[in-house]
Amino acid sequence: MIEHHAGAQIGLAGDSAGGLIGFLAARRMVDKGLTLAGQLLLNPNADLTLSSPSVQSKGRGWGLSAVALHWFVAQWLPRATASQLAEFSPVVQSAVGMPPTLLVTSEHDPLRDEGFELVEVLRVGGALAEHRHLDGMVHGFVNLDLVSPTAKFEGDRIFRDFGALLRGQKCS
Repeated sequence: MIEHHAGAQIGLAGDSAGGLIGFLAARRMVDKGLTLAGQLLLNPNADLTLSSPSVQSKGRGWGLSAVALHWFVAQWLPRATASQLAEFSPVVQSAVGMPPTLLVTSEHDPLRDEGFELVEVLRVGGALAEHRHLDGMVHGFVNLDLVSPTAKFEGDRIFRDFGALLRGQKCS
């Protein structure tokens, strides 16, 4: 059972690399004794080694390429070894003490499988409020709200549910 952190005023949200930053910031804040009301991770980049099968299977033709992902990670950690990349990956972090988390994965996203891995990390750590997997959606779908009614519907629902999570209410 996820507990709402009474008096918590801060929530973190991030999409893609922002999900990575959000998770790492939350981990650091929690480790320093700060309380967060919740976090929203949309299609997070959770494994900087980019070794999940979906990086290859969905890394071409769906908007976000495997080539671009490798380039982005190289900008964050130039010349990093595999062990250094793993060290900064949420999938190998502890989620114990982390805030209630709404995590969203999308079917046609190269980061999908590492999102699934992070769901398990959060579940084991007692921080998973809800995992929502969106069939038919692509990476960055929340930015497609003006061209896709489905993307708009899902984005609106996710943000509404995140608001409920921050208020200590159950997601719909």
